[in-house]
Amino acid sequence: MIKYNKIFHTAFLSKYFTSVICLIIFSFLNFCCSVTSDAQAVQQLIKVDFTDKWDTIRVLQNPHKGWYHHLLDNGVERYAIKNDSAFASFPGMDHLYLRLAWSFLDPQEGKYDWHRIDEVVKKYVPLGYKISFRITSKETGTYPGSVGIAVNNIQYARPYWVVAAGAKGIVAENDGIKSWVPKWDDSIYLAKLNQFNEAFAERYDGKPWVIYTPTWEIWAIASAIFTEKT
Repeated sequence: MIKYNKIFHTAFLSKYFTSVICLIIFSFLNFCCSVTSDAQAVQQLIKVDFTDKWDTIRVLQNPHKGWYHHLLDNGVERYAIKNDSAFASFPGMDHLYLRLAWSFLDPQEGKYDWHRIDEVVKKYVPLGYKISFRITSKETGTYPGSVGIAVNNIQYARPYWVVAAGAKGIVAENDGIKSWVPKWDDSIYLAKLNQFNEAFAERYDGKPWVIYTPTWEIWAIASAIFTEKT
């Protein structure tokens, strides 16, 4: 029986081989034509022209996107605005970004100085602007514009009293500017930073005009990676 089946199958394939191959080729070509035709039909169905519906007047309001101004960034003077009416030329700008060194806000342990933030809030929040924050432990500028204190020509973005309390770190130099960079996992440094974070949150958490606060140390670490040289 097994031998008979082998003979039968061989005879069948020999007789109909050409027909089977032609049928396979025909089916494949028909499939390709069908796919091409379907793709062209889809393209014709989804082609829509909205040119005549463009709105060149109104600004798309997209939460947390669009225009904002770095009012305080890498210091307290670098991006000062001479005339606030300039903001009106950016319809859709909804918030102001404040990036400040920690040493500006915490000059003595337990004695905080919020006036730079509060002055911005008092002036601009009534005009409809929200506020975003970034508080840093490493900056690229110098005292008194970019950091709150310098000791022996070394710039401190975090308060100097944190260093005096025993926090470990190194002095990094870039373009002739020496800055103190903390050892990021130092227990004293982290304890003092957490103490400040709690005070900051107690003052500003839940305010309706706070739009977002980025992770505190991401910029500081990125800046340190760029500048660290012993």
